[in-house]
Amino acid sequence: MIIHRCTTCEKININRIAGDDDAIKAQSLLDTSNVSTDILTKIQEQKIRILNNEDVQEVRKQLLGINPA
Repeated sequence: MIIHRCTTCEKININRIAGDDDAIKAQSLLDTSNVSTDILTKIQEQKIRILNNEDVQEVRKQLLGINPA
């Protein structure tokens, strides 16, 4: 799932990753280091769980077929 925040109303929504989405671009969204703490707080308030390191490895495996060493 991809979390999307509207730039107009700032509403936060969850969207599924589609089969025809670019897997490399989807993987690049895994980095939350540039997300403000304000936005992260709003996401958590909506009971949306942010991926942890273990989850990230599973996403890479499923999107790109990359198995961690």
